[in-house]
Order: sequence, then C-alpha cells, then structure tokens
Amino acid sequence: MDSKSDVFRTISAVMIGAAAGTMMAVLLLVLLQKTGFTVNRPGFYLIALAAGALPLCLDVLRRREIQPAVSELVMILLSGLICFGYALTTAANELAAQRMRTAVLLVHLPAVLVYAAQWMAALIKRGKQDS
Repeated sequence: MDSKSDVFRTISAVMIGAAAGTMMAVLLLVLLQKTGFTVNRPGFYLIALAAGALPLCLDVLRRREIQPAVSELVMILLSGLICFGYALTTAANELAAQRMRTAVLLVHLPAVLVYAAQWMAALIKRGKQDS
C-alpha cells in the first residue's frame, strides 16, 4: 500500500489512536487507583488536566501527513471504553461502581473538551482560508 494514499493514512490514524487510547487508559487507571477514584481531591484535578493534555500529544502526526483528529477521537473513545469496562468489572458493589464511573467520566471530559476545541479551531481556520 502506498504510504501517500488516503486509505493508508486513515488506517494509520486509527491504529495510532488505538495504541494511544490503550496507553491513555492504563495511565489514567493507575492514577485514578492512586486517588481511590475520589473526585474531590486536588490530585484528581491534576489527573483531569493530564487527560486533557494527552490528545495534544498526537498533534505531531501532522508532520507525517496523518490527520490527528481521527487518532485523537479513537484515543479518547477507546480509553473511555476501557476505563468504563474496568469500573464495571472491578467494582465491589453498586456504590463503588457509580463512584468509579463518575470519576472515569469526569476525567475524560477535559480530553473531549480539548478535542472539540481543536476541531472548532480547525473548522474556523478552514472557513477563513476558503473566503
């Protein structure tokens, strides 16, 4: 397959996003375990800040002519799925499961917001270039 083709770039973006999403999930789960999945501690806010910064790490893909938007989306979705799956399978009771799901949702929210902000900025930039 030609490395310049759009199909190759899309497949590469999905594969990179899957690898990054797995690493993001592992990192976030380790950090959340250290805080006991408690959302009202200062450490949780640092974890959320780190989660928001992780999608930005894939912006270097532009140099390889791979759109990071696909990789970032796959990364965030896969990480969320892995973390929710972990919460569902390891919680001792329903209260623990609810607390873990809340922590997972809140820690992934900054990543989604950063992704949405980047998407909107790219959309605005493209609109200015077209006019």
